[in-house]
Amino acid sequence: MGPSRLTAKQLVRFVRANKKIVNTTVPLDALARYFIEEGNDEGGRGDVAFAQALLETGWFGLGNSGLVTKDDNNFAGIGACDTCDRGFTFESARIGVRAQMQLLRVY
Repeated sequence: MGPSRLTAKQLVRFVRANKKIVNTTVPLDALARYFIEEGNDEGGRGDVAFAQALLETGWFGLGNSGLVTKDDNNFAGIGACDTCDRGFTFESARIGVRAQMQLLRVY
């Protein structure tokens, strides 16, 4: 909890410096900005949630098959489990980030 220590631009630079191919429904710049903005709105560390999303999605390398796909806008594997057919689907990247931030806030 608390304010992010990194900016959206720093998050984007980190991903690009590691030469990762991002496969999301919005550009990386917008996605990083959503994490910071939604984190600020929820009182949580958007930069830490972004790092969690990198881990959960393989650096946002979401494919078109599996429990969570690119079009699901689910950056934390919410609802995905060994006995589930699919994880949750969110209508937009911002809503997916918001759901992740709200879950982190509850924890």
